[in-house]
Amino acid sequence: ELQAENHLVKILNLSSATTPGSLQRAVEGEIDKHSGKNFGPPSGKRLVVFFDDFSQPEMNTWGDQPTLEFARQLIETSGVCFLDKDKRGDFKHIE
Repeated sequence: ELQAENHLVKILNLSSATTPGSLQRAVEGEIDKHSGKNFGPPSGKRLVVFFDDFSQPEMNTWGDQPTLEFARQLIETSGVCFLDKDKRGDFKHIE
């Protein structure tokens, strides 16, 4: 069972209108900068992200689902790339 004092829960409802950018902004809205390029939930808490309706994001012309590729990257690498113009491409590690 998740304790509110130890966990921060974020429920993300995916739809055909969900884009990789909107998904990244939703996740980044729950994290704080810790040091350098390291980010995470507020001190003393763990972030739990629940993705609802994983099959909903739209496929592109090539049959890919970029929104799900972003979710995969987030899960596999524990981070994402910065979207800021001056840092674009740098990796943002989420602890």
